[in-house]
Amino acid sequence: MTVTESNSHQRRRYLWFGVCLAVFALLFAGFWLPHEERFFHYATRSHGENWDFRVYYAAGHNWALGLDPYASQYEAPTVRSAAKPIRFPRQETIRFIYPPTLLPAYRWLAHIPYRKARSDWRDLNFILLAAAGIVAVVLERSRRLEVSAALLLAGMVSFPLLYHVRQGNIDMIVAGLATCGFLLYGRLRSWPTAFLLALAIAAKLTPLLILAALVIYYRDWRILLKTAALLAVMVAVSLLFVPLRYYREAARVLFVRSQSMPGAVNQSAMRFLHTVPWAPRYLSLIAFACLFVGLYRLGRRADASTKALRRSGEAPDIRMFALTVLVMLLFTPLAWVWTYVWVIVPMAMLLVGRQRLHGTTGRLILLSAVALMSAPIARHGAVLDSLTMIGGAIALVALVLCCLGVLDSEPRPA
Repeated sequence: MTVTESNSHQRRRYLWFGVCLAVFALLFAGFWLPHEERFFHYATRSHGENWDFRVYYAAGHNWALGLDPYASQYEAPTVRSAAKPIRFPRQETIRFIYPPTLLPAYRWLAHIPYRKARSDWRDLNFILLAAAGIVAVVLERSRRLEVSAALLLAGMVSFPLLYHVRQGNIDMIVAGLATCGFLLYGRLRSWPTAFLLALAIAAKLTPLLILAALVIYYRDWRILLKTAALLAVMVAVSLLFVPLRYYREAARVLFVRSQSMPGAVNQSAMRFLHTVPWAPRYLSLIAFACLFVGLYRLGRRADASTKALRRSGEAPDIRMFALTVLVMLLFTPLAWVWTYVWVIVPMAMLLVGRQRLHGTTGRLILLSAVALMSAPIARHGAVLDSLTMIGGAIALVALVLCCLGVLDSEPRPA
């Protein structure tokens, strides 16, 4: 490429990025901000604002009063009295089902007035998801403008992101930590990866799949030992404050809650098997086993190229991360629509990053999948209530075809 052609290419890239930025600014001010505020303040008679965050807040608040956060929820809804337990309606079944490792943090959070605490919680969610996007942009080097634009647009049009704002869930925090950890793999002897994954696992158990995928794909047992050691330290510190029986209770409650549920809010393929209680659990295990076998074979076949990619300072194989996330979302018994915030960063990188899909067919397939995963879902309708799940399935098929060599996804020179 001559100097003139290179300059022309750079001008086109800057022009494309400028147009995307202008579109983003217009839609952000005219569409996203009003919708985000409406979703953030959404409440019904039986569900208060940011219902999922209320569960974390209540766990810390009630534990500070000497109550078991894993016990059945208390009757009658109120959050006004600082001296009384935070109570839930009798008909509600939402409970604190997370590891007790971060209970001291929830207790500290519960000392903040509820309305300010939920606002701070929202800010923390956005900060950590944005951190994952920033790490992705920094590592993309020659494709930074394209990935920046894709991340901004993908985040703005994501209905799961707005639904997450409505619920006040923890998945943006967990996804941000796990994504940053994955992208930083191989740097500083992988200690940042081990720390971020350990922290994500302490908050919610699902990042265990990301850790297992890294170990199997790269056949790197050191990252497992480092993460396990840091997680053990976190648990040991937590045991200075929380009793050991809370870990047993968390395991029991999580097992009871690991059943599928029907309805549009659950965008897992396992929701269609909710009438057979044992089926979702065992089929999930089978799906994860198939994923790990596939990643092992893919890692062996791509061993030389992945090692060269790591030496060049680029991000690890984003296909592996995306495959793991999609299998996790599609084949766990419960994958609420807002958990699809996990796909924002890896899909943006696969669309326009250095390791993007090449060829018109591959790009159109993945773009249609991202559009479906970003679209609002209807509460009723054979198809309209499953758009997010259908988009995830299409993206998973596209990635499997890439791994089989049907669709090209090899890194190309910029």
